[in-house]
Amino acid sequence: MISTDVIRKMERKERLYPINEEKFRKVVLPIIEATYRGKGVPSAVSHYRVFCGMIRGLWANILLELQEGRQ
Repeated sequence: MISTDVIRKMERKERLYPINEEKFRKVVLPIIEATYRGKGVPSAVSHYRVFCGMIRGLWANILLELQEGRQ
């Protein structure tokens, strides 16, 4: 079941991110920075957007697997 908050965001065509940026900076970014070597070209896309894209991809794949399992 989709929450009313998600429906409102979809109606306003806002991006649906699985985690807010403040929480990402506190929890996830320190882990990424601890393993970052700093060599190469600076990224054109933020770590936050890449992380959210990966989570959304995993989420979509899990939903697809669950739907195929029910059929």
